[in-house]
Amino acid sequence: MNIPRPIPKEILKKLYLKKLLGLRQRDGKYRNHRVVEIIDKIPVNFRITSLDINEEYDAKLAVFELEQEGYVIQDPEHIYSTYPDQYKILTEKGMRVAQQDFEEMKFPLINIDQLLTNDELREKVRNEFISDDFESATFKAFKLLEEKVRFKAGLQADKVGEKLMLAAFKPEGGILRHPDAQTGGEIEGFHYLMRGAMMWFKNPPSHRTVIYDKAEQAAHVLAFANLLLDMVDQCQKVEP
Repeated sequence: MNIPRPIPKEILKKLYLKKLLGLRQRDGKYRNHRVVEIIDKIPVNFRITSLDINEEYDAKLAVFELEQEGYVIQDPEHIYSTYPDQYKILTEKGMRVAQQDFEEMKFPLINIDQLLTNDELREKVRNEFISDDFESATFKAFKLLEEKVRFKAGLQADKVGEKLMLAAFKPEGGILRHPDAQTGGEIEGFHYLMRGAMMWFKNPPSHRTVIYDKAEQAAHVLAFANLLLDMVDQCQKVEP
C-alpha cells in the first residue's frame, strides 16, 4: 500500500475505518478502540513512519467528519466511561465501506449541513441522508414543501400534491404568488414548477420504490427542494 506523505485526510479516514474494522470482535464488540489509541497505532499497523503534528490533527478531524457523515457513532457500551466520546464503532454504512478494498473505498463529497440552508429541511432529512436512505430523505423533503404551501395558503388537509399546487399557484384565482413573477408567463412558470415538483419528486415514491444510485444525485434533489422552500417563504397572498 503506497501512502503519500503528508497523508491526505481522505486516506486517514480509510486508515481509521480499516483499523476500527480490525478491532471488531465476533460478538460485535470492539477492543482497545479509543480514537487516540487507533490514531497512535496507524503508523505501526500500516508500516509507515510516525504521523507528524499536522497529520495527527487531520486524523482527529477525519474521525469527527466520519461521525458527522454517519460512518461511525459513539459506542453505547462506553456511555458511562470517563471520556465516552472517545469510543467509536462502525455503523452499517461504515461497515460496508470498511470491508471494501482500500482502493475502492469512496466518500461522497457532499456536506449536507452546508448544502441545505433551510434549517427545518436539514433537520428532517439529515439522518436519512447520512444513512444512505435517499428515497426517504427526498420524500420527506417534498412532503415538507407540500405542508409549507398548504399552511401558507390556508388550505385544508384534503388538498394534496398537484391539486394543492394548482389551488395555491394557478395564474387565475391562485392564492399565492412569488413577488419576482412580473409577467403572465413567469406566474404560469412558477405554477408549473411547483406542480411538477410534486408530480416528479413526491408522488412516485408514494406508489413505488425510487432508487437513487449516488449520494450526489439525492443531494441535487434535496438542494432543489431547499430552493423551492425558500421561494415559498417569499410568496405572498394575492389580493382579492
